[in-house]
Amino acid sequence: MASGPILHREDDGETLTLSVQATLKRVGMEMRHLVDAPQARSNRKPDRSLLRLLARAQRFRELMLEGDGTSIAELAQANRVTPSYFTRIVRLGFLAPDITSAILDGQQPIELSAKQLSLTSLPKDWSEQRRKFGFG
Repeated sequence: MASGPILHREDDGETLTLSVQATLKRVGMEMRHLVDAPQARSNRKPDRSLLRLLARAQRFRELMLEGDGTSIAELAQANRVTPSYFTRIVRLGFLAPDITSAILDGQQPIELSAKQLSLTSLPKDWSEQRRKFGFG
């Protein structure tokens, strides 16, 4: 395993081959070619799908916490989603604060997708959440 890029120059003087450590990973519905570059994580932009999901989770959470007696089925209907979807998403309003911050800053593991986050059962324990979603 090389620690950095390896540069090969062919004899013809025109061909240049650059080799870097990389892997092919499934991320949600797509495959991504991930280059092992430590500085790449700090340059990433936040994932818009994850941001939308967290915003919806916070909105659903606030609706639940208002506690005006409205049922989950009624809240789901008012938001044009199914009760099961509403319940799954509202749980994300209780993610560990550091996980939420990392997602907002674009510092989440590259493998973490909105689909994965929304379809995976959410542990109540923050340490377990970190482990499950690849935050350490």
